[in-house]
Amino acid sequence: ALPGRSFRATSWLTDRLTGGLVAVSRRNAHLRIARLRGHRRFSAVLNGVPTLPLDAALKQKNREAVLGELGVCATQTVVGSVVRLVEGKGVPDLVQAFSAIDATLPTHLLLVGDGPLRSALAAEAAQLGVVDRVHFVGQRDEVAPYLDAMDVFVLAVPAGSMSIALLEAMARGVASVITFGGPEEAVIDGITGRTAPPNNPAALAEVLAELVRDAELRERLAAAGFAHVREHLSAARVAEVLLQVYVAAKGAGLPPEFTVDALPSPAAPAETLSLTTPPSPNVNGPP
Repeated sequence: ALPGRSFRATSWLTDRLTGGLVAVSRRNAHLRIARLRGHRRFSAVLNGVPTLPLDAALKQKNREAVLGELGVCATQTVVGSVVRLVEGKGVPDLVQAFSAIDATLPTHLLLVGDGPLRSALAAEAAQLGVVDRVHFVGQRDEVAPYLDAMDVFVLAVPAGSMSIALLEAMARGVASVITFGGPEEAVIDGITGRTAPPNNPAALAEVLAELVRDAELRERLAAAGFAHVREHLSAARVAEVLLQVYVAAKGAGLPPEFTVDALPSPAAPAETLSLTTPPSPNVNGPP
């Protein structure tokens, strides 16, 4: 649905008073252009997260502590997500997909986050017969230990862009799965992670089962994902690019080097993109 009249009026005024707006991706900018109906001075600065060297000993310590708290054997495989338990985040699809994984595979689902769907999700897990293997730990200020406890991180969001939770998981060296993709996204299917079609629990279950069965594949994707985020999606890169955008905005506007006519290569995300064209009609999802 489009924003209300007062919001559109405020956005129109903002459009006239600003030298430019920054979105976290080209997809996000396209969606906002469609919703704001007019603003064309967008730059897309891909999200980034701190990238620190991986400490294997600390990761193992965190994993053992979290799984000990949950009563889960450290040798079992943990699929997890850091996500708000609200509509539109695909968590019911994730629970359903998890329940479809072969029960002979010792697997647990760890959900970090809270929201109004928690009770309904717990009831669904009980109905599907997996309630004893689904763990709700609620909202946590520090999520790194929980990411370290995961073997596979998954976001079943049907439409999204540049999730910080995803980038944090990849930066902790966790093999990751998403149900949204595109040339700017951190997960490149089969290279830095895996993708599955949105709103399709059966297809997501197949991808998750593959990763649960194959520890070597998980390790390969985790290492590639970590290297990809470190090289292309660091917080340091965001700061550098934003500085360039702010300096350009104080002058005559964004210089030509910030303008591209095509989507960036998925193997090497563009640092900054300036958007001057209306969105493609097949772009969907919330901004």
